[in-house]
Amino acid sequence: MNSGILTERYAKAFYDFAVERGQLDCVYDQCRIILSAMSSEAKFRKAVLAKEGICFETKLSLLESAVAPEPLCEELARLLTLMHRNGRQEYFRLVLLGFLNLYREEKKLIMVQVTTAVPDIEMDGVIRHYLETNLGRKAIIKHKVDSSIVGGFIYESWGYRVNASIRKQLDLIKDALTDYNKRMV
Repeated sequence: MNSGILTERYAKAFYDFAVERGQLDCVYDQCRIILSAMSSEAKFRKAVLAKEGICFETKLSLLESAVAPEPLCEELARLLTLMHRNGRQEYFRLVLLGFLNLYREEKKLIMVQVTTAVPDIEMDGVIRHYLETNLGRKAIIKHKVDSSIVGGFIYESWGYRVNASIRKQLDLIKDALTDYNKRMV
């Protein structure tokens, strides 16, 4: 079976299960924490997703430690148990990502990352207002400061990137001048 179809089915069933149990928000929060830990710690990710070498109880305790001090949602423990029993634990991360997508679609959330050269809270407000007014979605904005862009901003969301930074403009000018000088020789 195609891994995309497999993870979609697990994610949808998991989403429906969390809704049925009334634990949707708790599961969402813990999924975000676990996925963040998997992104930042390769050993953690490999240990949880490994088919062999690590016992199931250890995997559960790793998830519990990731969400500590809160107890691990029973729904997440049951998902990992099911996937382990079916030999599909290597897809656990993808199922959690699919779950987050379903949750965000249902709640009309949009994840946005804005990078500026200096902290700019006003920019967040403008973007939030635009997305809520024009798309009818609530924006969750992660703000990043990177002085190397000199000025302007970089907007990233839904796989799209808008680079309106001064650094990008300077690079374009440099490339144009370099190209022009090559033609003159």
